[in-house]
Amino acid sequence: MRCTGCGVEGILEHGSTVHEFAVQHQHYYGAGDVVAGVTRALGVKPCTPCEARQQAMNRWMPRLFRR
Repeated sequence: MRCTGCGVEGILEHGSTVHEFAVQHQHYYGAGDVVAGVTRALGVKPCTPCEARQQAMNRWMPRLFRR
């Protein structure tokens, strides 16, 4: 099997299902990704503290939008 989002290939092991593979490889935009995308669209260049803030926001709210 191949994940269409990230390209990872996986072999179904004994007892696993296609559904389990799909759940493991669901890709989401977190809150930090959304804010970073908006600020980039406005022309703000990201800096190191901005990237750290993006990661923190993604940990706080990891599943805002599905990719």
